[in-house]
Amino acid sequence: MSTFSQITPSVYTGIGMGTNLGGAVGIGTEVRYKFISANCAIGSWVKEFPPHTGAKSRFDYDLGLKLYSKYGLFLGVNYGLIDEALYTKDGQDLLHFEKTRGFSFTLGYRHNIFNNIFGLAYVGLTSDKRANTFSLLNNKSFIPRLGIIFGYDFKKKEKPADL
Repeated sequence: MSTFSQITPSVYTGIGMGTNLGGAVGIGTEVRYKFISANCAIGSWVKEFPPHTGAKSRFDYDLGLKLYSKYGLFLGVNYGLIDEALYTKDGQDLLHFEKTRGFSFTLGYRHNIFNNIFGLAYVGLTSDKRANTFSLLNNKSFIPRLGIIFGYDFKKKEKPADL
């Protein structure tokens, strides 16, 4: 019985770059046991979704594990969507939509905001070198995985007894 009392399920939503969210925006759930947690999320592409070839769904997924410290810092590893692209191919009139999946490695911080509501922010890298860069005017620069999440823990936090 004491094992189940230490399990803390939660739901969350956020905005970011795929990791922990399954897309640019997403919803998910996390189950914590002591200092380890498992999470899964479903996310979506948020830009206009014109007629195209390639991947047909704007939705994707993310699965992950996190190791927490007692101070709210965590290390995480996730598998899921790490990049999406809408581009033209030679000799093709329609745009082509392509998704890339891979691993993300994150460092983050989780903080209880009020009662059972928490906030979480993370930064990280992916297993795909191209997904860690951003091109603007033929100038490539490094861009890490970034994201902000707000969630709700279903397990009531116990208040310390008054002395």
